[in-house]
Formats: sequence, C-alpha cells, structure tokens
Amino acid sequence: MQKNTISLCMIVKNEEKYLDKCLKCVQGKVDEIIIVDTGSTDRTVEIAEKYGSIIKYFEWIDDFAAARNYSIDAATSEYILILDADEYIDDGADLQKELEKNKDYYSLTIKNYQTEGRAILHKNVRLFKSGIGLHYSGKLHEHLNTFGEDNKYEGTDSDILIHHVGYMPEVVKEKGKKKRNLDIMIKEVEKNQTGYSYYNMGVVYMQEERYNEALDMFKKSYSLSKGKTYVRTLLVHMGECLQLLGRHEEGIKLLLDAVSVYSGYIDLHYTLGNLYLNSGYLKDAQIVFERCLGFSEELDNVGIEGTSSYMSNYKLAVIYDMKGKQGDAFDRAYEAVMRKRSFTPALSLYLKIMQRAGINPTEIKEQLDKIYAIDTAEDIKALIYSLYETRHPLLYDFLFIFEDFRLADMRAVALMLNKQYDNSLREWEKADKVSKDSVLDAAVLCLLTQNTLLVDKIKECLNFSNKEWKFIRKLILKESIDKPYLTPEVEKMIYNISEYLINIGEFDLFEYISSYLMQCSAEILDKTASLLLDYNFTDTAMDLLSTSINNYPARSESYILLGDAYKNQGKIDEALECYKVALNQQEEYRIYEKIYDAYEAKGDRINKLTLKNDMKEKYPLSLWLKGIDFANN
Repeated sequence: MQKNTISLCMIVKNEEKYLDKCLKCVQGKVDEIIIVDTGSTDRTVEIAEKYGSIIKYFEWIDDFAAARNYSIDAATSEYILILDADEYIDDGADLQKELEKNKDYYSLTIKNYQTEGRAILHKNVRLFKSGIGLHYSGKLHEHLNTFGEDNKYEGTDSDILIHHVGYMPEVVKEKGKKKRNLDIMIKEVEKNQTGYSYYNMGVVYMQEERYNEALDMFKKSYSLSKGKTYVRTLLVHMGECLQLLGRHEEGIKLLLDAVSVYSGYIDLHYTLGNLYLNSGYLKDAQIVFERCLGFSEELDNVGIEGTSSYMSNYKLAVIYDMKGKQGDAFDRAYEAVMRKRSFTPALSLYLKIMQRAGINPTEIKEQLDKIYAIDTAEDIKALIYSLYETRHPLLYDFLFIFEDFRLADMRAVALMLNKQYDNSLREWEKADKVSKDSVLDAAVLCLLTQNTLLVDKIKECLNFSNKEWKFIRKLILKESIDKPYLTPEVEKMIYNISEYLINIGEFDLFEYISSYLMQCSAEILDKTASLLLDYNFTDTAMDLLSTSINNYPARSESYILLGDAYKNQGKIDEALECYKVALNQQEEYRIYEKIYDAYEAKGDRINKLTLKNDMKEKYPLSLWLKGIDFANN
C-alpha cells in the first residue's frame, strides 16, 4: 500500500532537556518536522535544527490553540502528528499501519507518568488528516473540533501509545506549569463560560490544591455537560476533592450515584473504594476494590492505570494490614508487586511486612532475588527507593551494586543501616550539610555514635526554637536533662527516632528514648503503641496503653488499640470490652466494625446480627450492611 506522508507539528519553549528524545523517536516515521518556538532562551532551536526541522516563531499570547493552529497551517503532508517535547512514542510504533484504516482522525492513548510508578491514561486525538478543516480551540487543554452536532469527521482509536513525563512533579515545578495554567484558565473562563472550560478550571485548581474552588468549578461544569465524554472523569475529580477535603460521606453518596449510572467506568469504583477506606469503612472498601479486580484489564486503558490490577491489590493489602491480617496483606502486596514492579508503595509495604515479621535480611534478599527480576533502570530505581523509604538493611547491598544510582545521602544511610557506623560518619563528614530528607537518619547516627560534629549539621535542618534544639541535642548526646521541653514538634521528633530504632533493631536505645516517650501527649503514646503492635511487641504496647489510659481515661483511641492487642493474643472477650468502652466514649463506624469482627471471631451469631441491624440504621451508606457478601468477611 502507498505510504502516507506525515508532518510532526510541535510547539515548544525551553525544551532542551526533553526535545532530543522526542525528535529521535520519530526518525523514519515522519516526513517533516514543524517546530513552532514561542520564545526559547536555551538550546531548544539548536536541537530542533539538528533533526532538520522547519523552525517557525510565534509570539506567545497565552493561547495554546492559536499556537497549535499556527503549527498545523505550516504542514505540507497528508497527515499531522501532534507531540509535545516531553512526550515520545515507542520504537516499534507503526503509524503507517494505523493510517491504513483511512480515517479522518485517530485517538491515541497518552500515558501520563506520576510519582511512585503510578500513571494516568487518557485518549486524545493526535493523528489526523491535514487540510480538511480540523483545527484547535481552547486556550488551555486545547482540542480539535471532532465532536459536536455538526461533526462531519470519522475517527477511530489507535493502538499507538504516547509516553508523557510532563506531569511528574519535578517537571511541573521546573516549567512553572501551575501558575501558567492558572493564568490562562482564568482568562478562558471569563471568555468562554462552557462546561469544558469550567471542567479545566477545576483541574487547574486541583493542581493548585485549592480543592473547594475546584469542587465549585466541577459543579458548574456538571450542570452544563450532559452527554459529554469527560463527565465520568469530572465525577471522579469531584469525589477526589471531597476526599481531600475530608468530606468522605458526601463523596460516598456522590460516587454511589455515579457508579449506578456509569457502572462500567472503573475509576469511579476505585475512587469510591478510596472514600470508604479513608472514612474507616474497611469492609465496604474491600468490597469495592475486590470489584475493581473483577474488571477486565483490557478496559483499564483510560484513567488511573492499574485500577483493575496492581492499584486495587495494593489497597487490599493496606486494608488487611490495618485489620492485622498480615498473611493476607503480604499476599496482596506481593500480587501488586508482581503486576507492576516499579510501583513503590506496594514494594515498600511488601518489605515492611517482612521486616515487621522479623524475617532476617538474608532471607528477604533471597525472596527478592526469586520474585524481583531487575530488567530495567526503572526496576532498579523502584527497588532502591523502596529500600531507602523503608530504611531497610538491604539498601546497602543493592545501592553498592548499582553505583549509577548512588546518591550522597543514600550512601551514608545505607552504610548506617548495614551497621558500618564509622564509615557512615565519614560519608556525612564529606557533606556541607544534612538534607531535610536525611535529618532523621543523621540524628539516629548521632545517638548511636555520640558524634558532636554531625549534631551541629543537623541543627541547620530543623526549624526548632533554641529551647527545642537544646533539649533535642541533649537527648541525642545522652546528656543529663533536668526537665524535658516537649512541644508538638519535639514530640514528633522523639517518636520518629523511636520508630527508626525499632526498625533497625536498636532496642537498648529505644529503652532509653522510651522514658521520654512516656511523658509525651496521648496522641504520641497511642501512635507508639500502634507501632509496637505492628512489630508484634504486644506486651510492651499493652503496658504503654495502660499508662495512656490511666493518664487519659476518656480517650477512645487508647481503648481501641488495647482491644486490638487483646485480639492479637486471642483474648476476644477482653477485646470486646475495650471496644465497647471506646464506643461509649465516641460513637464511630470503625469501632462498630471492630465489635462486629470480634463477635464473629467468637462465633456469637445472635449478637453479631443484632449489631448489624443496629448499624444498618445508623450507616445507610454501607454496602455490606445491605447484604452484599464477599470472601474473607
């Protein structure tokens, strides 16, 4: 079949960091490259010329559509391909094969990479016929005129995948995208008060973490967007805003209505699961994430990547971990890692569960060698950063094997975790200062070695008052302290040091720190007890909780944790008594669920059914109370 000619049309500004990779990926795939520069001051134009591009210049007027139309007007080929500089297509992408379908336009899948190995996917028209009247509109999130009542164009989906790194936080910050997008959208909404403009304004407000304003924009958009393709995503964003605002029940109501209308859109189910999880409805969250796993992965190609696989498996691992079911949590975390090795939250949880279970590093490394085949740089980075995040002793083994990924702070931390304290100190001595990410590591190393030079470097990273710092310095150097100076920030530091010491097995030093922990607030005492329970130090946790209850008898959280401790020991009656005291102090759904689980563990069918009926009246948003059943109840 005769080859179709293709023009790559791009608009760019200061893209020297990304442009080369983008233009390299289309070599042999396009017949001409049109580069419209909107004011670069770096090597962008020089790089574009290296690939034989036709360079055009356009004065930036805060209008992406105008710049985009200027680029396609300069094209001379039969078809136009649109890419941004921070995007690329795979080497094996066959554009000519797609064009054999002889359509006016093609919707390609864009994979927007996020942090922690996550990704968001969406469809967008990026390949289309030239000279048939297709043009862009919209100052931001510009779109082609391929829809509407007078639509005369025929399109189809394409199998081509576009990789987009432009939504990674470091890229957004580097390019100043947030402020630019906000300025553009304010002007756009003033000029065009359409459902789509309000929707895009809401997205920009979400990126700015202005969730109330985002929610207002989405509500305005929804009333004007009946039948539009973006309505489902709009509802997801509304649910996400309500979750971030702590308005969980309002979000659950919205999403329950949404999934009844758009039952086949998995992102709505997944967002509903998150709302249940964050409001303590663990059984309902479990129902929803199990439901997500029942969706076909073939449908999971638009929206949040992995909702039908690794993302939902990870959420189920989190739920089981919260319920103290470590075996089930481990299995789900393992499944999530198997589905996507670069998804660091699942990998970190997988490592944490093994650490808490007391599995020694040698056995963990053997397990990793079996299941974690390192095939790509992405896999290596994910493993190293997960080991670093969990402060795992194996960081030393992997960091020093893959020297390309060794960062200064990581070297010092890895040596410390490997108990090479003197070598770790020598690494810190090379640094002018300690980074904020590593200040806790340095503080613990000072406690282990009593090194005063490193202590002075730590001070620069902490936004402490003189009194706060004076106390922390004495604590780290184990000097005599007449009276602890316990502010919330100091208490947080003491807790974080305690957690670190338990994590690395320095229990003698934990005993030293615990004398100050016992003088901290109820919140810190409960948090420490929860940590001890995670590591199966149940007796120590119970002693701490007894102290907390004596000091703060009206605090429900302490009774909940004591109930969990009794349940871990198989003392269900004692656990029930604690949960009931907590419920009398504060009526809360999650406590009811714990009491229900305790009745079930006892085999007390009558009390279980009575409680369930009572809960059904109080919590009408719950799915399982309405009779939906699921495995591992």
